[in-house]
Amino acid sequence: MVDRTDYPGTVPDLALRQVFGRQRLKSDLCLLMAEVGLVTVETFAMLGDTIAAVKATLTTMITEPDKLGDSEASKQLALTSLAAVWKVCSTLQEHSAARRAKMEEDPTKVPEIPGDDHAEFREQFVAKHPDVLLPPHKEPHRKLVERVQRDFMVRGAVPFYQVGEIRTRSEQVAQKSGISKNAEDLLKVVLVDQPVSAASESQVMDKLHAFFVALEYLNICDFTVKAGPLRYLAELEEWRHDNKGLALLLSVDSLIRKKVARLNHDQRKKYGTFSSALVAVLDDHKHLWNDARSSAELDKFRQAQHQAPETPPRATKRSLSEDSVPKKTPKGLRNKKRRDRHKALLAKARSSEVTKKPTEKKGAARDERVPAAEWQKITSFKYSGKRRCPFFNCSLGCRFGDSCRNAHQCVECGKEHPWHGNH
Repeated sequence: MVDRTDYPGTVPDLALRQVFGRQRLKSDLCLLMAEVGLVTVETFAMLGDTIAAVKATLTTMITEPDKLGDSEASKQLALTSLAAVWKVCSTLQEHSAARRAKMEEDPTKVPEIPGDDHAEFREQFVAKHPDVLLPPHKEPHRKLVERVQRDFMVRGAVPFYQVGEIRTRSEQVAQKSGISKNAEDLLKVVLVDQPVSAASESQVMDKLHAFFVALEYLNICDFTVKAGPLRYLAELEEWRHDNKGLALLLSVDSLIRKKVARLNHDQRKKYGTFSSALVAVLDDHKHLWNDARSSAELDKFRQAQHQAPETPPRATKRSLSEDSVPKKTPKGLRNKKRRDRHKALLAKARSSEVTKKPTEKKGAARDERVPAAEWQKITSFKYSGKRRCPFFNCSLGCRFGDSCRNAHQCVECGKEHPWHGNH
């Protein structure tokens, strides 16, 4: 719950406003605390060690005692309410410090957000943006919001997330076993969310929409044109209509959001917020759009080298009848001898090639970036019908997009999704 106070000037932090809402603090007292300068949980927690000391400190800080109430009883009730807020802030500060220490020890731990707080996040977003629809395929998953909050709390900046790591409310998050990254617990088995690859360009745009909505949920970046998210989505939508292909879209989005994360993390003094870094990249780094196009074309060329060409079957030659054989002339005999000699040389060359490569296999060659075990598993499935693209089903992804000559279907079940991440 968050207080509904309309602050004309300085606005307290979201965490403190949540405490105000849970304690049902009156709007007059909320405005008074913002006017005094108590706008963070950390500042509120340092008012004193005991309730009496906190009340004395608040009485000293408030220069106009009449704002606490008309009578002595109302003043004491207001001070008691503020003391209750101090108690919650002090406990929350200790809990946050302990939780932060545990998260730094084991990065796989993601603290859960209470259901009331998540519902409050969504309610605030809908009230602030009545013209924005939040269908399940564009709304962020609760696990995504929790992970972004964890990473932002530990690092102080929003890291780069692959499109497969961004999950929407319509998706079902599956977990897989992994090994802890903590040096002290190398053999500790943990559960981590299993990423999935995007199957279409529209799905990529929906995931990015959900990612920026999650940033406003956590009060990290507003979902507006001025702050950057809506402007970026609009420019990306216009760019993908001029440059068709899933590989191009993934490449340009990766380059831009990686640059934003690098500026926000490395140049913290100049770009203190995610919004400032995003706007700076959109204004001053126009070359990233062309770099993405070049990179995608290069990957497309590399995949074409690994893709085995399909040779059409040769038609059998029709034998000539005796009546249609022309008369043999000296010139015709010489030409026939030359053709026979060339055929013999060609047959000899072909036999030598067969001897050198007797076990040449047909089909697409494995890319070095794809694990051998994964490629062997994908190519081991038997099915009927049109050939299904092995690159679409692996973790690397197909660089040809919709123009691929193979079917973009799962090699195991035949549905419209890649095998990797779904089986």
